[in-house]
Amino acid sequence: MQISYAGLLGWALPFGLASCGLGAYPTWVLAGEDGLRAQAVSLAVVLAIVLASGALLCRAAGGGAGRAAVWFIFSCLGRVVVALALILAAWKIWDLKLVALLVWMVAFYLALLTGEAIWLTRALRRDARLQAPSRPAET
Repeated sequence: MQISYAGLLGWALPFGLASCGLGAYPTWVLAGEDGLRAQAVSLAVVLAIVLASGALLCRAAGGGAGRAAVWFIFSCLGRVVVALALILAAWKIWDLKLVALLVWMVAFYLALLTGEAIWLTRALRRDARLQAPSRPAET
């Protein structure tokens, strides 16, 4: 199965940046500069996890479409645990607003997961079309 890491960037980054842009003003109004810092840290944490996971997914795709799909499904839970641990560490280290960190972690995780799922679905469909036997000629 051929899968492009650049495709992940092309799908995940716009979803993450759009959600960041849409939420920046409400976050500033509700939580001020501390909320914006928490938003930026949450985006950095979730984006780093998704990009690292995407690199591993590209590697797993070498084993076939089924392996890539199963790896993606099972990696989702692990990524949430890692993201939560990193967010809690950031909270302790930089004394950021915990509620803003957690809200934005969930928002960015869902946004980037949407982009990543679209990327993987398109790759799986493309692979299925390439693997499908051709139809016999109609007479």
